[in-house]
Formats: sequence, C-alpha cells, structure tokens
Amino acid sequence: MRRLDHTLAMIMAFAVVILTLLLTAQARSESNSPEIIYNKQHTVGYIVDSPGGYVDDFLAVREILRKQNLTLKIVGECDSACTLFTDLPKACVYTTTKLGFHRPFYLEDGKKVFNDVYDVWFTKQYPKKIQSWLASHGGLQADLVYLQGKQLLDLMPLCNGVQSPK
Repeated sequence: MRRLDHTLAMIMAFAVVILTLLLTAQARSESNSPEIIYNKQHTVGYIVDSPGGYVDDFLAVREILRKQNLTLKIVGECDSACTLFTDLPKACVYTTTKLGFHRPFYLEDGKKVFNDVYDVWFTKQYPKKIQSWLASHGGLQADLVYLQGKQLLDLMPLCNGVQSPK
C-alpha cells in the first residue's frame, strides 16, 4: 500500500509539472514573438508593426536572419525587442517607420524590475549610430523613446522605394 501511495504521489507531481509546462508554453505562444513575412524568393523579410516580445525569441530570430543574409525591411512601428533587428547588416526602414526603445525588464509580483547591467548589454546590441542616439537622449528609459523621421533616416538605410508596402 505504501508503494502505491508513493507511486500515486509521483504521478501527481509529474502531472503538475507537465500542466505547468503546457500552460507556460501556451502563454508564451500567445506572446508577441517575431513574425517575419518573406517574399517568394525568400530573399527579403518584412517585420510589420511589432510591439516586441521576449528578448530571447527576437535574438534567436535575429541570428537566423543574419545567417540567411537576407534584407529585413522594418515596416510601421517596431518597439521593444523588435528594435534588436536594427543590428542586422541588411536591415532597412521606410520614411514611416517608428522605432520605440525602452529599458529591458522582467515582472516580479506584477511589478517591472530593471537591471543596470542588462541595460548596458541591451544597448550594445544596437548599431553604434543608434547607441550614440540613445546616449544623447538619456539612454534607455522605463518608458518608450521613439526614433523616427529624419533622425531615423540619418541612422538607418532607407528601404528600396520610398513607399512602405503597408
């Protein structure tokens, strides 16, 4: 009987772990992971109106795009972790593109927690010109700081064609 109780307890513990993993995966799949739209030839990718999401998701996609050596066209608003794509060698923007930067954070008991060391690391993920622009605007802030218009076009290449496909 004691062995049966122990086995039942182990099965229950295992079920709790599996349920937790499934719920975490579901919550993460409903997050704002990067969605890249490709042209037919798979030589150009578009990221359109991205609010950002999990940093590790965006870093992983950025490395895949870097290895593919394709052009990434940033269309519309690109906030938070989406701005990590600015470091791609063939990233470009449109006249209507708007980049939103903020300090990276994690949530603890529903409150944003910031880390100065992570701020430095995150800032170094951007091209030097954007790093300088951020520094001249007080660095990464808790709230979004936007880079757009002429200032953005001075720092990032304009995509082929003046009109955004949006």
